[in-house]
Amino acid sequence: QLAMTKNPCGLPLLAYVWEDPNGDSNYADSKLYFMRRFTDVFWSVPLVIDTVGDINVNNPFRQVSIAYDVSNDRIGIAYQVSVSGTTSIKLALSETGASWATETLPKADAAHNASQPTLALGNGNVFVAFKEDSGVGARYLSRSGASGSFNVSKPPTFAN
Repeated sequence: QLAMTKNPCGLPLLAYVWEDPNGDSNYADSKLYFMRRFTDVFWSVPLVIDTVGDINVNNPFRQVSIAYDVSNDRIGIAYQVSVSGTTSIKLALSETGASWATETLPKADAAHNASQPTLALGNGNVFVAFKEDSGVGARYLSRSGASGSFNVSKPPTFAN
């Protein structure tokens, strides 16, 4: 579970999940980390963004997506979390990479599981899509700015 994008200087920004970081076979403590490269040889220390719990990281599932907005230097990470056996998608945003604001994204029904987020940022806007179980399919959310309500829509259904 590794996702990468680049900043305008071409330096990588990484988001990744470390499953069971203390090695006790309890995956509830799995964490989301962020790292950035500052120069050709210097990387930041891995920063814990959130505890994601016991999520499905088996292929082909991608549970982490990272994006960068060149218009305002905002970094965003969309990722899956598991709380009490139900999975949701969260969004973390940062202007510096040092401190992060996180929020849980709205689902059609709180009892549904959500997975496989993908994120895009541009011109101050946030765009997120993810899969929601129980027949709901894909959800698409968008908003202008780092906070506020999302516009929620369901994309058309596509054949397999």
